[in-house]
Amino acid sequence: MEGYYKNPPVPKDADSIVNVSGGLECFASLWWAKENGLNPIALHLYNNPNNHPAKDAQLFYAKKQADFFGFPLVVEYSHLPAENSLALMVNMYVSACTMLLLGNTRDWKYMVWGGNSEDSLLQRLQLRYPTRAYLAEHSFQLDLHGIAAHKFMKAPLQLFPFEMLTKSEVLSMIAKNGKLWEFANKNTWYCYPSLKDRPHLVEKIKTLKVGKEIVGYEKCGECPKCKEFDNAKQTANKSYYKQQEGTFHRRKPKQEWIDE
Repeated sequence: MEGYYKNPPVPKDADSIVNVSGGLECFASLWWAKENGLNPIALHLYNNPNNHPAKDAQLFYAKKQADFFGFPLVVEYSHLPAENSLALMVNMYVSACTMLLLGNTRDWKYMVWGGNSEDSLLQRLQLRYPTRAYLAEHSFQLDLHGIAAHKFMKAPLQLFPFEMLTKSEVLSMIAKNGKLWEFANKNTWYCYPSLKDRPHLVEKIKTLKVGKEIVGYEKCGECPKCKEFDNAKQTANKSYYKQQEGTFHRRKPKQEWIDE
């Protein structure tokens, strides 16, 4: 996949970075950026020392999602030797976001992340560092006790638009928008079986081609991440009955439910 994508320049009017893995919450974050009139670049990280097919699938669907909303995609490729696959990609995002912010002078406003309420707070703690590096660089300081106040007031903010929602709640919201769900249901990647513990499931991930062109990827359907997504779908579908207790019955909002 190294030759699959060539990075575009960062547009002069870019004001935000939306981090895109190809997953559901990242797709929702792109949607949030579009609805709020931002001009982001989408950032994807490709680190695949062990040739895991899911990494190629993530890049493929990250590109599809960015194109869907009309945002340019920038891909950070890691060529550093690594015997172990990074479980927490946030480590790479810290470096990539910092380089984008400092290497491209723009009116940066936000760094947007796709976490939900069920995700670990660890990423929130780690993701403070791109902003600290930005502040140190622009204040010409190695220690932030010397930070320039006017630089702090203009520094980009870290945003987690969906941190109060569960995965099933995010999914349900997307599913009620027919066009969004029609695309997201076919162009979201969440499958990631462990090469170490579930190599037989890794083998089930298939590259779908028409001629020589890659048109998609087939998920294993059995790994914990696949089961997590299936459970989120079921929970979202069952929420029909919960919504009847709220404004659903009285106001009759347009509801479009998920086909299981």
